[in-house]
Amino acid sequence: MIVTLAANAVARGLMILCAGGLSPRDFASPEMRRLAADFAIPGLPNPAACWAVIGAATVFALKRTAFGRAIYGVGGRERVADLSGCASKAAQAIGDAYLLPAIAAVALGGISILGGRGGDLDAVAGAMPITPSQSILWATQIAKVGRRFVDGVVIVCMSAL
Repeated sequence: MIVTLAANAVARGLMILCAGGLSPRDFASPEMRRLAADFAIPGLPNPAACWAVIGAATVFALKRTAFGRAIYGVGGRERVADLSGCASKAAQAIGDAYLLPAIAAVALGGISILGGRGGDLDAVAGAMPITPSQSILWATQIAKVGRRFVDGVVIVCMSAL
């Protein structure tokens, strides 16, 4: 499944390239560049520190709040989501950019997609090879077509390993 999704990302990137539909370039402000490149804590890049704080907050929210328990309780069952009042309408393509990396991180971390095996640290381990390439692509402001293509190639290579 991961290879299929990664191949989809590669194909979509190539399709955008062939169609000439490159995304517009925008440039980060000097403050954002400084945030992305500096070290607030010596030896720890700001993105890594932000990632650690957000990761810890997410784990806390999932383990210690009613919202987190609802997410675990609903799982992948649409009927349960409807009955619990968690399902609502959303834009059709919302989150498409995060679909492949999220599923790849889960699979590369050894978490069973069917449930019953895996944990938070497994997902973190699965995200480790994916996150740096995505951060580099965003920081260098590669066009969307390039990001999709490289994401797909990295995930295919990691899956092969």
